Amino acid sequence: VIPPEVEHRLGGGAHGLVKAQGIGRVVERNTVDTGDQVARPEAQLLLELHWALLPSGWGWLYRLGQTLRLDERDPIVPFIAAQLGLEQPAELQRLPPLPARQELLDLARRWYGGAGLWQPDLLRLNARIHATPSHLDLYAPLAEVRLPVRLAGLDIDPGWLPWLGRVVTIHYD
Repeated sequence: VIPPEVEHRLGGGAHGLVKAQGIGRVVERNTVDTGDQVARPEAQLLLELHWALLPSGWGWLYRLGQTLRLDERDPIVPFIAAQLGLEQPAELQRLPPLPARQELLDLARRWYGGAGLWQPDLLRLNARIHATPSHLDLYAPLAEVRLPVRLAGLDIDPGWLPWLGRVVTIHYD
């Protein structure tokens, strides 16, 4: 529910977006056998099992950002609200809680905790987002590159993210 092209300037809240994209990338390599002949990424399985409780990737992203102390005054908050078709960011508080919250946090700590990546300060990113109905491009200054995040591959372009319904790319200028 966004205009054909929208651009938002973000403060530190972009960390939630980048981090969630990183989870999408890493889960491709971390699968669990569900017994139905298909091995699925662990986080994807959690999303599938609990999607009815919070049926929007943007809602999951917002609630996940809150676990990383998302500043509600950050410009990413009205952006996420707009993606959900909400008129006011305060309406985000009516979203259901993050489904499978503890399981997701356990996965994140298991994958990133040893490297010290699952923490708000390291994941903050001053950037701007250019959004179209099909794409989401995150632009950040080159000085925003964090070596541990880069080494973990969390700022690599995730590409198509079905749970957000967009192709997501990350650019450093």
